[in-house]
Amino acid sequence: MARCREFDEQEALRRARDLFWARGYAETSLDDLMQATGVCRQSLYNTFGSKAGLFAAAIDDYRRSELEQMHALLQRDLPLRELLDSFLERVIGLMLKCGPHGCFFANTMVEKERVGAAAVAMVAQNSARYEQELCGVLERARARGEAVTAKPAVDAARFLLNTMLGLSTLARIAPDRDAMRRVAQVALDAVAPP
Repeated sequence: MARCREFDEQEALRRARDLFWARGYAETSLDDLMQATGVCRQSLYNTFGSKAGLFAAAIDDYRRSELEQMHALLQRDLPLRELLDSFLERVIGLMLKCGPHGCFFANTMVEKERVGAAAVAMVAQNSARYEQELCGVLERARARGEAVTAKPAVDAARFLLNTMLGLSTLARIAPDRDAMRRVAQVALDAVAPP
């Protein structure tokens, strides 16, 4: 039975996030959310404002819990190949962890007309942040004299972002770490030649 009083907001958010992630925004009803979280309709509305507000909070929770470590990795002062290899390995690990549901952010963009502007903006901001951080990594490596593609850093960063999305898709259809590792190696060799 749904509770209308106190509840653990973080636990309810995690359960809602997992349900949205598994089913998608459009296929998740408010009744489904009430059942998954054990929280009554009015309490969900009082806390999150709307289904779209709950979804946006779930997206932010995913960003904080799953992606911040990867952003932190891009701030480390390591040789380019070592840094990108570690980064792509983390991407592979995360995508395999996501399993058949795929990347929550990629799924959100597939449903962008339905999920609300706040969630779409968070995903776009996260992608822009990756692009900026990857550009910085490439420019710093270039300034240190490391082997870096001759392509503009922004193009190489976007290529790496697309590689991340490709790895997400590959993890859904053929979750094979070795195959994913080979794809990542091609991207690494293209951006930071050995």
